[in-house]
Amino acid sequence: MNCLQSPNETADGDDLVVRIAERVAEADGVDPMALPPLAEVLDADLLERLLDSADTSVSVGFEYHGHTVVVCGEGEIQLK
Repeated sequence: MNCLQSPNETADGDDLVVRIAERVAEADGVDPMALPPLAEVLDADLLERLLDSADTSVSVGFEYHGHTVVVCGEGEIQLK
């Protein structure tokens, strides 16, 4: 997978978990608070540490609320 930094997304500033929830909620047309807790499927602290310690070519994928979520080392979040 080719992970390219989107001009509208940066790894700084926003909390990664919040951005993932917002992206999935937007795709589903629901409020982010209506989604199940991300902690049920992912250790968010571990994900953030992995992305912070790896080079920018890393990507991590997982299933969440009917989507395959891919988070790239640059902070990009993709849904499949």
